[in-house]
Amino acid sequence: MDTSIILALVALGAAAALLAWFAIGNLRQGALLRRLARAGPGKEGKLEMQAGRAMALHGRVKVLAPLVVEGFGSCLWHRRRRQERRGLGKHAHWVTIDAELSVATLALLVGENEIDLGVPTEVQPKLSRSVDDRSGFLDFLTHRPTRTWDEWLPHAASLTVVGMLKAQGSGFVMEAAPSVGLLWTPRTPWAAAWRESLKGWSALALATSLVALGVWLVIRS
Repeated sequence: MDTSIILALVALGAAAALLAWFAIGNLRQGALLRRLARAGPGKEGKLEMQAGRAMALHGRVKVLAPLVVEGFGSCLWHRRRRQERRGLGKHAHWVTIDAELSVATLALLVGENEIDLGVPTEVQPKLSRSVDDRSGFLDFLTHRPTRTWDEWLPHAASLTVVGMLKAQGSGFVMEAAPSVGLLWTPRTPWAAAWRESLKGWSALALATSLVALGVWLVIRS
């Protein structure tokens, strides 16, 4: 078998495995969110709280330490990346050279429970803004173009979260789970479930297509 075919198969296999991993996580999130949604509005607090398991919860936000970002106001989450443009023509791309992450300290009020929230691994939907760093003509000739890319989640009265519920003293804390991470979204449980399931099935379909392409290459060779 030609070396180029072998390298292509390795690349396809790695990409398919990565997509499958993301698909499993999204589908798992979707399943947990559907379970929460089926509890019905106002009944989320009746779900059995079991520490050490991944689950989805929906509740009112209690801000313990606020996050106020200049230009964006009160936020729950904010990330700022400074990027530099490298390459020329079709090879030009943006590279992150510095990043800052800020998160408000929150608790989620679910029924009679107050659950502390850890730092999220995923936030949906994010708002974003890109600002080019303007400079003089001489700077333009001697330096690469740069921009500041801001993403943020504005303050919300309620959140839907997916993660690992853990015991903390006499209460609970929600942290990232190995399979689903820690998702924050102001969407309703049903809306969040639909979106995560769609992402999961789309990623799985793409992974299957890559596997099929790999099989075709083997047959052709």
